[in-house]
Amino acid sequence: MQIGIITFHFGSNFGAILQAYALCNAVESLGHNVKIIDFTPERYAKDASLIQTIKDRIVNIINYRNYQIKHKRITTFREQHYKLTDHRYTTVEDINKNPPVFDAYICGSDQIWNPELFGVLSPHFLEFVPSADAMKLSYAASFGGEFLDASFKDLIGQYIRRIQHISVRETTGIDIVREVAGREAIQVMDPVFLIAPHEWEILPGHPFSGPSQYILLYTMEANNHQLLESVRYLAERRRMQVIHLSWGIRKHQGIDHVIIMDPENRTVC
Repeated sequence: MQIGIITFHFGSNFGAILQAYALCNAVESLGHNVKIIDFTPERYAKDASLIQTIKDRIVNIINYRNYQIKHKRITTFREQHYKLTDHRYTTVEDINKNPPVFDAYICGSDQIWNPELFGVLSPHFLEFVPSADAMKLSYAASFGGEFLDASFKDLIGQYIRRIQHISVRETTGIDIVREVAGREAIQVMDPVFLIAPHEWEILPGHPFSGPSQYILLYTMEANNHQLLESVRYLAERRRMQVIHLSWGIRKHQGIDHVIIMDPENRTVC
């Protein structure tokens, strides 16, 4: 089959990049031809506050060199491993007017159903699909939280009811789908776990000069104190150093190394 996947493939977030690659790889391993539908919304639907924007700019200046290295590596990874549709869509109107044609469509994984990121964008629910005969599925789609704001429920419910097969990433997603659409979803694992370790290891990497054994801490919050305490406890028990992929510039007690992430893409996970 010819299969199109719509997901967050465009951010500078490690998780977003790798989940898109993994899902394509997993579906291709079943014998199908796969492309990522190159839908890249122009801007976030909800802009950051002025204070947050200033903070982000300061972090970018401090971490300029690391940001440039990261951006270059992610761009190279996309060019080498992504198969994108020939047309890039930046608006809902564009993809509705000239939709890509496939036998089946998959939305997911990642937080594509989180209205706090881009608003409720119909392409993320496969509303653009031109043929009634085409199969529409979600894989490990996430709402990004335990609850939906009431203002989003009716529209999201309408969209989800038109998807034949629904799977979500979290158990809370099952409850949300049942509430807003009256449908039963199943929980599946993040697609990065659909690929065996040896398949990840054959990807070209970059030399790492840090410790041979370490705990890697990756969070979406700069100051999650409970998680930091747990990591410090584990590090002492295992006698390992801790490397923190952080959104902030502060080095917390018990953290040995900090790698600052790109704050402009902090909401895409």
